[in-house]
Amino acid sequence: MNINLTDDSPHYNISLHSIIKYPRGNAVEQEVETFKGENIVINTNSFVDSSKILDAELIPLQDNPGYYDISLKLNDTGIKQWFQLVLDYRDDPVAIIIDGAYFGRFRPDGGHTEDDQWVTLKGPFNEIIARGIVKYARRNYRHYHPNSTF
Repeated sequence: MNINLTDDSPHYNISLHSIIKYPRGNAVEQEVETFKGENIVINTNSFVDSSKILDAELIPLQDNPGYYDISLKLNDTGIKQWFQLVLDYRDDPVAIIIDGAYFGRFRPDGGHTEDDQWVTLKGPFNEIIARGIVKYARRNYRHYHPNSTF
């Protein structure tokens, strides 16, 4: 991927969306093609996205070298949205969208306290995607919050 470093637009922009099992054609529904050529329908209103991610760190997978989970540091709104995501979708997969394309799905984990700003996004993410998300997390946050002192 050729990224123009003078470009202020977000890169490796990530968002988490509920997957709609029974589409009804609502305005908030969008069909997305998977890498396998299948189509899924997501709710376009994301639970958590790059505008809520203050920072990110890699978590190497011990049993899968070259692949990672990602630890995300969320702002206050993002933490509240994450806990709502965990409550509502603990037993259902949630779609991971990166730069507008479907990447995969995960089941939200609620093993965090309300005081902890860090949550774990389970992959596995390959090294290129994982490092891109980590590299651009802070820059993306500043893009969405230009007056932030973060």
